[in-house]
Amino acid sequence: MTNHVDHPAFRNVIRTAASLYDYQAEHADQMRFETPGGKNVGLYWELPDTREKLIARGNAAYALATRSGGWLGRSPDHVASVMTGMITHLEVFEEYSRDRAEALKNYYLYARDKDLYLAFTLVNPQGDRSKTPSEHTKNLFHSLGVLEEKPQGIIVRGTKMLGTAAILAEEVFVSVFNPLKESADNKYALSFALPLNTKGIKILSRKSYEIGSNKFDSPLAHQFDENDAVIYFDDVLVPWERVFVYIPVIIETA
Repeated sequence: MTNHVDHPAFRNVIRTAASLYDYQAEHADQMRFETPGGKNVGLYWELPDTREKLIARGNAAYALATRSGGWLGRSPDHVASVMTGMITHLEVFEEYSRDRAEALKNYYLYARDKDLYLAFTLVNPQGDRSKTPSEHTKNLFHSLGVLEEKPQGIIVRGTKMLGTAAILAEEVFVSVFNPLKESADNKYALSFALPLNTKGIKILSRKSYEIGSNKFDSPLAHQFDENDAVIYFDDVLVPWERVFVYIPVIIETA
């Protein structure tokens, strides 16, 4: 089976997630807002500039959470709120790089206008906890890093986790949570976003709690198993317009 929407491990939670969008459509006055371009999208994408808008945003988040009793912690508003928070402090990214800040702003507008369901992966996989990624000398791509820079973007290889709700999402936002060493770990200091069906992205999900369950005996697992996943990037091209943080790779030549 190639269509995960009907896979017995995921089909019920996918329908639960879809019902959240249905709920927003049915309660548009409380759950959505109109963008400057006329798009009607989830209120979690709005940049609140008044006390009233901030309260309305909080009420919308609460309403979504009640639909699953709080069991869908990575519902559509979660990573969208992360992106929105980043945009409220865009000047931090502009101080780093105007090109990367422009990419982030444009991606936010793109994701907002399509009301995308985003997952994120921030954590490097566990190896030797006493070492940073560059110190894993037997496998320098144990964690996600830059393999090569090309005119059209960067080629990345390696693993990130935990992709909670990745099996529900349309795109994945990638960043770094673990501490890195300056200079030595530059290739791992990355942030970008890509569709999850991009060539070379592999979603390695944990065992499903939903599969084999029934609504009577396992009412929570049956509907609310948003799942976790390791995301592996097998020499994936990230176009420049999707790269938000990147330290240029120095290619050593003979």
